[in-house]
Amino acid sequence: FSPTSAIAYTGSISIPNNDISGSENPYIINFTGIGRNSILSDIITSGGEAVIVPSIENDPAINTTADGIKVWDFTIRDGGSSSPDSDTFATIVNSLTITQGVGNQVDDWADAILAVAIFDGTTKIADGVVSTNQIVFSGAPLISVPDNGSKTLSVRLSVQTSPNDSGSNTDGDVFVFSLTKANAIGDAAGSQFTNFSVATS
Repeated sequence: FSPTSAIAYTGSISIPNNDISGSENPYIINFTGIGRNSILSDIITSGGEAVIVPSIENDPAINTTADGIKVWDFTIRDGGSSSPDSDTFATIVNSLTITQGVGNQVDDWADAILAVAIFDGTTKIADGVVSTNQIVFSGAPLISVPDNGSKTLSVRLSVQTSPNDSGSNTDGDVFVFSLTKANAIGDAAGSQFTNFSVATS
């Protein structure tokens, strides 16, 4: 049984028997259950990393794909590697938090990053809120991936004119971005994320 909607379903099983009185022929077992959305969606890295993030890339805002520099692509897949999944819902994402991945050398992102945004192709999705070790993108929804489809999003950023005021960053340091299931918040109305492997730039 593969429900396609998160609603109540009912059914019954009828079992013939040889009860002499006939009062229990057939046995009838009634049951009720609630359909559950698929939990197979995931996020995978799609490359797109910049070899160098120039220190002169100082756009005060990232409004178009001509602003800043692209530093990472990642793909959200409804149904994950098992697509098509068993439901008819999109994967609706309300929040993504990108954190410092293994090998990241830029210790203070807030000191280094001037502006950051994510794009779906040439369409801007959201600006990011930068703190020392993470970037938060949020919306209601932030992005909706069609049932059994996928969307590749791009991260673009610009650099502070003084990216080392804190003393934590050094010229030549490497950015490493990562996304985990815990930091990808889906809407309950859509397909849900599986416990996917960490997506890292």
